[in-house]
Amino acid sequence: MIIKKQITNNIDFINNLILTISFLFLANKTLTLFIFNVSIDGLLKSIFFKISLFSLLFAILIIFFSFTYSIRLNKYIIYLIVFLSLSTDYFMRSFGVLLDETLFQSLFESSTNEALQYYHFSYFIEVGICLISFIFIYQKLKFTDFTILNTLKTFFQGLGLSVLIVFIVGVFFYKDCASFFRNNRSVRHLVNPINTLYQSYNYINFLYSDKTTTFVQISDDAKMTTTKKPKLFVFILGETARSSNFSINGYARNTNPNLIKENNLVNFENVTSCGTATAISVPCLFSDKNRSEFNRNKDMKRENIIDILNKVGFNSTWVENNTGCKGVCDRITNFDLATLKNNEICNVGGCYDEILVNAFNKIIDQPISKTAVQTLNNQNPKPTYGNQAIYLHMLGSHGPTYYLRYPDKFGEFKPVCNSSKLSDCTSNSIINTYDNTILYTEHIISEVIKKLKASPQYDSVLVYVSDHGESLGERGVYLHSLPYIIAPKEQKQIPFFFWFSDSYYKNESVRINNIKNKTKCSLSHDNVFHSLIGAFKIKSKFHDNTLDIFNEKFKCLKK
Repeated sequence: MIIKKQITNNIDFINNLILTISFLFLANKTLTLFIFNVSIDGLLKSIFFKISLFSLLFAILIIFFSFTYSIRLNKYIIYLIVFLSLSTDYFMRSFGVLLDETLFQSLFESSTNEALQYYHFSYFIEVGICLISFIFIYQKLKFTDFTILNTLKTFFQGLGLSVLIVFIVGVFFYKDCASFFRNNRSVRHLVNPINTLYQSYNYINFLYSDKTTTFVQISDDAKMTTTKKPKLFVFILGETARSSNFSINGYARNTNPNLIKENNLVNFENVTSCGTATAISVPCLFSDKNRSEFNRNKDMKRENIIDILNKVGFNSTWVENNTGCKGVCDRITNFDLATLKNNEICNVGGCYDEILVNAFNKIIDQPISKTAVQTLNNQNPKPTYGNQAIYLHMLGSHGPTYYLRYPDKFGEFKPVCNSSKLSDCTSNSIINTYDNTILYTEHIISEVIKKLKASPQYDSVLVYVSDHGESLGERGVYLHSLPYIIAPKEQKQIPFFFWFSDSYYKNESVRINNIKNKTKCSLSHDNVFHSLIGAFKIKSKFHDNTLDIFNEKFKCLKK
């Protein structure tokens, strides 16, 4: 009778313990596997250390459920939190990714087609069963009616238990825990629902700061010396292309059969990205800010190299075949691809990048409005008309559905992985499918170069750079978006090269031959802004000579 009375008097606290245990094993499977794989010297010590880590996780969750009880959080909101936690836990475990602010932003800014490619039958089965199980347990629990005294008692019971657990773990395993968390800082991204809620807050804060941050102009002082011949600048922004799979970077497979024959191409072998996800890398690579300085909450409302080129007289057009330009093209013309879409080049995964070539040809072939560049060359006082800058944002090698990124005739490497669930495919088939996307990407670039060669009325410059790389199963990691500090090199090492028309090459042969000596220098997205200013001899107070590969003051560091 005494035990039954004690249970009755503490039923809400007991219910919170049941919810905590249920949530720990239903929505923290990724962290559970991580803890199971932790190894320290001594079998017995290792077992107790793992128990201590589970105890710390339990202590965090009991506080969470004690808090939701104390504020009487609506059960449907709790179900929503559980659903989000189950989903993030599934994706982290399936693709070897971590949910940080970068990945969270990318998920919300993905197109519907892109987002659906991550969902397959196993997701709905696992998440569905776990969610139904939690709801069943929650519905079976009977909480007492609300009273301030009982609410405070239940909350402090949970808090007291949590403090006691932390104290005991600290007494016996402080040194081991301190070492573990110091060497595994990313483990905080595995804790559900804390991390899911925290990243939700970060994203909401990002959206709020985007509306309140003052726009910063940096193009007002920019000036460019004109030439007799108009310039045509093409910037091809790659997607998820890693440098190690380009044959121009030494890859054993011939994934660049056309580019490798181009005499006017200058390729840089050691280049790293600004981030591991499009949402960060794209605005960062066009920015004058270095990766260490770039702040997504502030610098998204800041002019970039596109604005500067537009300011000095380039007729600028952005062509989008991905999930948006992340704000960098908001102040220039955006080409509408709707009229070019058809069943031959579009599928459930989107449109093949051939649509970019079709758009590019259409832009080049139409008459250009004759807007004079305001700056004049003292030796040639006639203004130059018709400078164009065209930005092509590729769908490229975007996973996990690599097989949807290229037409069948580019499926040279076989067998392929025809699934979005990469863990179901062999390592060889994943690499084959990915290499086919690189082969197709190279074809698209070559088609653009072919059009530039057929347009001798311009001095043409083409730049290709990818936003970030990709993991293809190395060390059990797939895709991208891992926090930069722990991301593997495959997600950060990217292709980057220039191509010049014969006339541009002839006029700028000294400077181009100079950058040919820098192909093995260690570069990054930080060099893009300043090198483009150097390429077109633009004067700007935001130009950093030491980051401009065309400048004599450029600092070459080699790996």
